[in-house]
Amino acid sequence: MSLRRVAIALSMLVTVLVCGRLGLWQVARMHEKERLRAVFDSTLSAAPIAIAPLRYPAAHVGGRVSVSGTYETGRHILLTARSHDGDVGVGVVTPLLLDDGRAVLVDRGWLPAADAITADPMTVQEPGPQQVVGIARAIPATTLPTRWMLLPTARSMVWSTYALSRDSLAERFPYPLLDVIVEQLPGKDVPLQPRRGMPERPDPSIHFWYAVQWFMVAAIVALGSRWVARRGSRNAPSARA
Repeated sequence: MSLRRVAIALSMLVTVLVCGRLGLWQVARMHEKERLRAVFDSTLSAAPIAIAPLRYPAAHVGGRVSVSGTYETGRHILLTARSHDGDVGVGVVTPLLLDDGRAVLVDRGWLPAADAITADPMTVQEPGPQQVVGIARAIPATTLPTRWMLLPTARSMVWSTYALSRDSLAERFPYPLLDVIVEQLPGKDVPLQPRRGMPERPDPSIHFWYAVQWFMVAAIVALGSRWVARRGSRNAPSARA
């Protein structure tokens, strides 16, 4: 067998092995997404845990929680560059004041903003006692440096920033904050504005189809190389003749 044929055979073998390994990896990812989807469904169907009395609410990050209090009307944070159904806007974060003197930040949903930076949260106030049900998300201690901009408004203090961190929040609020942010879920008595959205449900099907594609490529290369080898062996006698 010539050196050229050996090189071609080895390259085809490596291609088959690599494609097969990638297919197995996608199968593993599919099973992982199936487990995450089961956890997701279990979380949304479980009764919410009241986090206000807890000393360490961060232990329930990712879980469905509830908290009662009153929104502070004078302070808001706009999370910049948030999208909804293809439209640009901001996320509205408002502190919910608790009975024990602390507060928890609540991500109340999305508002449209042409520049993806500025909006007026005073137009979507929610006065009076509130019962908020949502998903607890961790607030990192620090993040990459992000710009905080105090928007000019005579009615309230509205900051605009891309990401939150406990360090940057502590210097802007006169009361202690819980180390989680509650991403409010839509519900029967939840206002339509800002727009609350359901968390994205893990989808394992995409990994199934990726695995099918990789296995098909491996099969095509394997069968194609066999066909080429058989064709070459048939042509060899005639070439010698």
